[in-house]
Amino acid sequence: MTPDEARDEIIKAVRVSRADIVSAKGFLADAGGGRIDTQAQMQAWAQVVSPGFSRDLYLDRSDTEGQVATSARGVMAHLALGAAAWELIYAGVVFQAGTHASWQPQFTWRTSHGGGGLDFRGRLEMVYPESLLRPEWHQVDGNLLDADLYLKRLSAGALHPGVEEAIRLSLDCFRRDLFLPALAMLGAASEGAWVETANALARCHPSDPRASRLIGLLNDSQTSVRSKIGKTCELYDQSTLYESTYAASGVDNRRLHQVAEWSDVVREARNVLHWGTTSIVPNTYEKVAILLMAATSELSALHEVKKAAAN
Repeated sequence: MTPDEARDEIIKAVRVSRADIVSAKGFLADAGGGRIDTQAQMQAWAQVVSPGFSRDLYLDRSDTEGQVATSARGVMAHLALGAAAWELIYAGVVFQAGTHASWQPQFTWRTSHGGGGLDFRGRLEMVYPESLLRPEWHQVDGNLLDADLYLKRLSAGALHPGVEEAIRLSLDCFRRDLFLPALAMLGAASEGAWVETANALARCHPSDPRASRLIGLLNDSQTSVRSKIGKTCELYDQSTLYESTYAASGVDNRRLHQVAEWSDVVREARNVLHWGTTSIVPNTYEKVAILLMAATSELSALHEVKKAAAN
């Protein structure tokens, strides 16, 4: 493989996906507090994503294609972390602490006949913030300010797209101090997760009359969300039907009732949307933050039940 061919293969292989950036965000968010050297984090993340990543390519060896693949993964890691840094700044999780700098791959090639550098000519260039700041006084939960960090705790890839979108909208509203809209979208996410779980449970035992009645309720737009959740819990109380689901999901009927209680609190809070209705406890930052933080465990429990029932 010639140096130009190696360069072109790296360029062709480098494609940074949304999943790459989300993973890099998680790594950067775990970097701790104080001043963070972005380039040092890039280098560390490259070794996680592409163990053995090196800037030296030995082109007359038999494993040249493997070296190129490792190099491409390392480049993607650098680019993903740089993009992640900008997104965390935008979300308010960290602050930009210095100027910005330009990054592009710098590789050397070697053969038995000589060596040199690979010229990427700006093809994989990126501008990144040189350093970040996460001071001790900045007591915010990054998981509440950035939807990607939040959704990583929820097995987001397995969530119904509508539920995931509702969560993203809820967090976006929360970040803008729009607490009632945040609750409205969190309520939508809760309702969607319950309907998905209820359908899976009911279809698991279609011959059971309680299951068939639940399917009818789920399809009835006039039935309240509270009734649908209540009937779902009643069905799941039948341990003779769902004992294996309890075991596979790690969520028994008592735990499901706890999730229902959380959903009731969310629904009561968002019901101030109805004219003349007031909330028992004002919908403050603290209240909405607590409900959002609890949502990760409650919605995860629903997801596990749904997954176990579907299998």
